[in-house]
Amino acid sequence: ALGSGVPHTDLYLSADHGMIVDGLVVNAGALVNGDGIRFVSLSAMPKRFGYYHVETEAHDEILANGAPAETFVDYVGRKDFENYAEYLALYGSERLIPEMRRVRIS
Repeated sequence: ALGSGVPHTDLYLSADHGMIVDGLVVNAGALVNGDGIRFVSLSAMPKRFGYYHVETEAHDEILANGAPAETFVDYVGRKDFENYAEYLALYGSERLIPEMRRVRIS
């Protein structure tokens, strides 16, 4: 989908999650091609599923199942996260994460 054997196992992302492609941040929804990268409707997903954000000191690049992807960037804040109270207990307050300096395509 993103190259030979990348990702190495199925990877489910929100349409707005950024993947790193040729040095650009490309929203997953813009990569849908109907073949290796498909749109999965919410109704086709299990009734309950976990959604994980990886937050680092700065907006950065990590590997998700072998595919380059962005870490959490606080566009929407954390208040709707299930563990928001735990976050506040650990860190005291929300912090802004500056976006990495890459062009984003959505």
